[in-house]
Amino acid sequence: MKTYQNADQNVIGFVCDNLASHTTVWLCTVLSTWGSSPRPVGSMFSFNVQGQTAGSLSGGCVEEDLVERTLKEFETRSEARVGDGYEVIIFGATPEEAGRLQLPCGGQLRVSVERLDSNRASKDGADHPLSDLFSQVAKRLDEQKSLIREVTFAPYRARLLSADEVDEEKLKKLTDRSVAETEKNFIHLLGPRYTLLLVGISEVSRAVAMLASILDYEIVVCDPRPEMIDTWSVEGVTVIKEMPDDFIASLPSLEYTAILALTHDPRIDDLGLMEALTHEAFYIGAMGSERSAAKRRERMLQLDITKEQLQVLHAPIGLDIGSKTPAEIALSILADITRQRRLRATNTLALASASSA
Repeated sequence: MKTYQNADQNVIGFVCDNLASHTTVWLCTVLSTWGSSPRPVGSMFSFNVQGQTAGSLSGGCVEEDLVERTLKEFETRSEARVGDGYEVIIFGATPEEAGRLQLPCGGQLRVSVERLDSNRASKDGADHPLSDLFSQVAKRLDEQKSLIREVTFAPYRARLLSADEVDEEKLKKLTDRSVAETEKNFIHLLGPRYTLLLVGISEVSRAVAMLASILDYEIVVCDPRPEMIDTWSVEGVTVIKEMPDDFIASLPSLEYTAILALTHDPRIDDLGLMEALTHEAFYIGAMGSERSAAKRRERMLQLDITKEQLQVLHAPIGLDIGSKTPAEIALSILADITRQRRLRATNTLALASASSA
């Protein structure tokens, strides 16, 4: 069974594969947004000279426009755009363009576009090929480690920052956003994405996925029932048709993963929770009343889950805001997860600077 990879790993892996085969490839990064935006700052998208793609900037229309215009100009070698191999493009600069690209009302994306060639140097002081640089990035992501990539323009240069180059000011800029810019460069915090693993499909699962899509989470829903898989309609979510305990056991790390059991069906929820509680997940929660939560704990104890392991289970899940509807329950869940996530933010950035050494 293939190990699950998040969106960043898929994009960087795509870049590495193309560089290894000496194929020109472009890497695009969302630097900033205005108004409503379908994807958060730091989202990446890549495409090669054949038009094959990986990742997402908006969900479709922006990507199609970018690939078409870039490849057309690359084929004609328009120096105004191809030149140094780096540019910044604003999508949705006018209401007419936003409508054509199907961006949300008032939405704009400011995107960096890097042209990468296998024989091009990374300009990291030793002039290593870009293929070496991105191999390092892929390796650290696979190891669930954080890192900070710096891209300088005019002239273009890409490299990884070492620990002694990541000062408090740079770390502070990355606290709330994974990208920080100056007039000459931008730095991009890469690493394990905070992931929401939704165990089972339900109305609450859909509400959580829709709300989380604007909160910079990788979203995965896992359900073994084909009839439920067919009902899933929330875009931008990875759908896994597999038993939740098997899928959770296959993941290399759960340190940045929140596992949410949301079906009210013990045959689905309990299997996922039993496996999750044997790992050190970022957050583990189960939907239900105080009474159903007590019954679940009794079942777990009978199935060799210890009292110590059950202490990390958030059940009933979410903050107590008196929620009743699926949307309100989703709000309470994500409020609690966000609170837990922010408590870890400073430590995460400290680790990023250390692992960039």
